[in-house]
Amino acid sequence: MKKLVYTSSIGAYSAAEIFEETMGEVGNPMDMYPGWAKRMAELQIRAYAEEYGVEWSVVRPCNVYGPGDNFDPNNAMVIPSLMMRISNGENPLRVWGDGSAVRDFAFSRDVALGTIQALMHGTRGSFINLGSGVGHSIKELVETLNQVVPFKYEFDVTKSGGFPHRVMNIDRAREWVGYEPQTSLLEGLSETWDWFQKNKDEYLLKKNYFKAPGA
Repeated sequence: MKKLVYTSSIGAYSAAEIFEETMGEVGNPMDMYPGWAKRMAELQIRAYAEEYGVEWSVVRPCNVYGPGDNFDPNNAMVIPSLMMRISNGENPLRVWGDGSAVRDFAFSRDVALGTIQALMHGTRGSFINLGSGVGHSIKELVETLNQVVPFKYEFDVTKSGGFPHRVMNIDRAREWVGYEPQTSLLEGLSETWDWFQKNKDEYLLKKNYFKAPGA
């Protein structure tokens, strides 16, 4: 093997509103144990490179969604979770928080292409961010999804909306590997919903890493 690309995570970063690649590994990761696991794996990749002469790259994606996502209602991320609940007839759909929290949602095809570009061009002994580079509030997300499939919804302000702002800076990815996301939120949600309607039970075929062995 001459080249290797490792998929890390936004969770390897310390908490921030804008995630810059130059932040590196300052402070504890915001997702404590998964974040440390990703950081240690990034170091392991460097060790492999030194020992075996492998040309390596590392990418840190953000909130990736798209066809083939995990729609398991017990552990799905925000977009597939909302879609599953809409499909199950939750009416009105209750969304935690007031909708003001901002996130960076990246479409899977864009991230897949960025990963291939990272493998081809390299990440110069460091890593690059793979996000959309655009922040969308949860309210924007719900309203955009409502354009794809009409549904009633309400925000539950008694519940926490999570960290107020998390968006990736993708300047380095653009400069180093030519990464340029092409899919708008509306396009991505529409394609994901269409796939989900044809594959509602596909998630049952996936291995559930959240389930205890033998359970």
